[in-house]
Amino acid sequence: MIRAAQAFGVKKMTFDSKEELLKIKEHFPKAECVLRLASKNSKALHNLSLKFGADMLDVPDILE
Repeated sequence: MIRAAQAFGVKKMTFDSKEELLKIKEHFPKAECVLRLASKNSKALHNLSLKFGADMLDVPDILE
């Protein structure tokens, strides 16, 4: 998926974890990365934070 994005000129990518960031670094080191954060929104129709986004407690370790 990363190589396909690169082939189409996509430079900006999101990531949720340290492992995902390391994978991007390996395959597309010049990518512009955005850390996706989980939010606590119990009123959301579909709580996407159950599947996507880093927990705020994990952010310092991810960005290290």
